[in-house]
Amino acid sequence: IMIQSWPHQKEEWVNPEVLEKMSFVIRAIGAIRNLRSELRVPPHMEISVYQSKNSDVSLVVPPYGPFLAKFAKVKVIMREDDKKPSGSATLLIDNRPLHILLEGIVDLEKEKKRITEEIDKRKIHQEKTRQWLSDKRFLSSAPEEVVDQFRESLQESEEGIRKLNELLKELR
Repeated sequence: IMIQSWPHQKEEWVNPEVLEKMSFVIRAIGAIRNLRSELRVPPHMEISVYQSKNSDVSLVVPPYGPFLAKFAKVKVIMREDDKKPSGSATLLIDNRPLHILLEGIVDLEKEKKRITEEIDKRKIHQEKTRQWLSDKRFLSSAPEEVVDQFRESLQESEEGIRKLNELLKELR
């Protein structure tokens, strides 16, 4: 049985600047992992992340680079300019660009084709769902939960298509 009270945080222990920077690093790790997953890049494969030395990201990444290296499996490369390297995708995290080099890791043409096919499949699903939702007989006879599922499915489909179009745009 524990008899000590729960420890209380002291105000002087909190550093808002460090919290903000760590929050950015956590969001960057999540965004990089999501991109890796969407493009089917194996989790064990190290990828390169380019960032500008002029960007305010450069104030964040160097001291926290080991976290990015460990948890997102990336190597951070500093660049003098802000230009997007060819064969890369750009992640905007808090309006701060990180360029992920994909050339040599992902077959860009094959990936563009796969994403385009996925968009086409989702558009077909979206159209069928819209047809069901525009059918007055279906709306009047189907249970409300089923109609809600169709509406949610339509929203998810629209969001998925939007995300895939953004990804496709990045790869072009």
